[in-house]
Amino acid sequence: MQTLLDIPDVLYVGGLGRSGSTLLERAIAQLPGVTGAGEVVYLWQRGIANNERCGCGEHFWDCPFWTEVGQIAFGGWHNVDVARVHQLARRVDDVKFVPRMLLGLEGSDFRADLTEYLGYYERLYAAIRQVSGCEVVVDSSKITSLAYVLSHSRSLQLKMVHIVRDARAVAYAWTKVVRRPEITTKTAYMPRYSPQYMAILYDGHHLLLEMLRKRGCRGFACAMRISRRIRRSRCAPSPILSAVPSTRGPFSGTARRH
Repeated sequence: MQTLLDIPDVLYVGGLGRSGSTLLERAIAQLPGVTGAGEVVYLWQRGIANNERCGCGEHFWDCPFWTEVGQIAFGGWHNVDVARVHQLARRVDDVKFVPRMLLGLEGSDFRADLTEYLGYYERLYAAIRQVSGCEVVVDSSKITSLAYVLSHSRSLQLKMVHIVRDARAVAYAWTKVVRRPEITTKTAYMPRYSPQYMAILYDGHHLLLEMLRKRGCRGFACAMRISRRIRRSRCAPSPILSAVPSTRGPFSGTARRH
């Protein structure tokens, strides 16, 4: 296995889906020294296991970028035990474990699983940095529990943006029928949820991310509120840009989503 470069700065986008995270990621990924990795949390199943299409149009196993990333990180994707990753995720990467992490009540078994699970992400981020040549990797996974997991890493230079869209717009967006174009073997659609269910998710997840900020998460850039009109946005771009070091690295024009 090749030697990894230093762990990169990781700009993690937290929040709920349909909040504008894709637009935010792709905009930030145009900056020098920044690459957009898409929703990394889904790479294990949708990429490695299901071989869905990458943002470049190629299937995951045929994408030159991800092929090289897998070779550097794990000696090839065939060496990744996806079932083990899912098993670890069920043990540590779930919102039901957030109170335990907030209160510092992790037992030795939990910490061991957390360390092993973090190792997959740390190696993956480092390989993305090496292949892209960029110092900052943007991960738009948005999963609240994963934000807490990553905040426990002693290696990652973690920075976070909490993206918040009007609750009514988010609830409406999740009632719409949206096809998943990355699946080519059949016609598949994203799940749909009722406004009542989304109201519960909206309050709960945003509250937990705010608690992570108040807990003193290092590198918490800002809470970015996406309003109906861009000119009414309550968050200036400077807090986000301050999380991105000024570099002369290559531009990355593609956010690779899985």
